[in-house]
Amino acid sequence: MQLRSTHFLEELRRAGVPDYSPAVLSLLVDGLVQDPSVAAALEGEISTVEFIRVARLVCAKLEASALPVSLVHGDLTMGNVGRKRDGGLPIFDWEYAYLSHPFCHSYHSRDLLRSPEVRRADLDCWSALVCLEQAEAELAAAAVVGGLATLQWHVALLPACRRMLHHSHVRAIRYYVSQLLDALRSL
Repeated sequence: MQLRSTHFLEELRRAGVPDYSPAVLSLLVDGLVQDPSVAAALEGEISTVEFIRVARLVCAKLEASALPVSLVHGDLTMGNVGRKRDGGLPIFDWEYAYLSHPFCHSYHSRDLLRSPEVRRADLDCWSALVCLEQAEAELAAAAVVGGLATLQWHVALLPACRRMLHHSHVRAIRYYVSQLLDALRSL
């Protein structure tokens, strides 16, 4: 399904699916670090200038990829996958879906791509476009872009939930910044 989605990007954008592709995120990273919650989470870990520089380098690397922007589920965990009698695996709960590099969902610690069997099957889907070694290298960089996409989603949502959910979103932003910094350190 993800590979087929590459043929319908304009339709998905018109339907309101956010575009968090590496090219778009590279332009949004300045605004991310200006958010007080993100700036506070970065403080003492990495300077905002260095964070912007490294984030843009990773985005540029994936922007140059042979893999096209596609639909990313955004929360691909076992809780969002069913099993049909015929062996099919329907995927549901698409509220976090966005357009980006196809491996960006690997960012989440509970993502199914953390499983070696699932990761290999997913990487094999893209083998006509990139070799396995290139796909594995892009998987690590895509975790950073996925982290930026998740941060952008939370920062964009935060103003709408200032009263009811503000504290939980601030905690989520701190958590996602720490995960993003771990992904950057692993490169």
